[in-house]
Amino acid sequence: MTVNDARKNANRKWDSENMMTLACRVPRAMGLNFKAMAERNNTTAHQLLKGFVLNYLRGDAPYHTKGDAPFMEAALDAVRGIAKEAGVNPAGLLHSIVWEWVANYEETHKSVQ
Repeated sequence: MTVNDARKNANRKWDSENMMTLACRVPRAMGLNFKAMAERNNTTAHQLLKGFVLNYLRGDAPYHTKGDAPFMEAALDAVRGIAKEAGVNPAGLLHSIVWEWVANYEETHKSVQ
């Protein structure tokens, strides 16, 4: 066995004892879009996901976590208030807002892809 092979084996052993892989399954189109957006922003899916994990563990993640409950509740209260003023269903209003945003996002990024 060469020194190179010994080093590779030692690295593999260390990795197996000290590292792990986190993964999630997403629809193919979502995964491809995520990777393409990462590339357009000069990063990788791996770097983004690893960054999320680090931020989440530090409590810095601006994502849907229990710590975001007050913010999310305030946002939902705003949607409820607007819906009541407009005389529409809050869930329907939120659905419309999200899908309008998705459509605008897809339209503005279509030429980039």
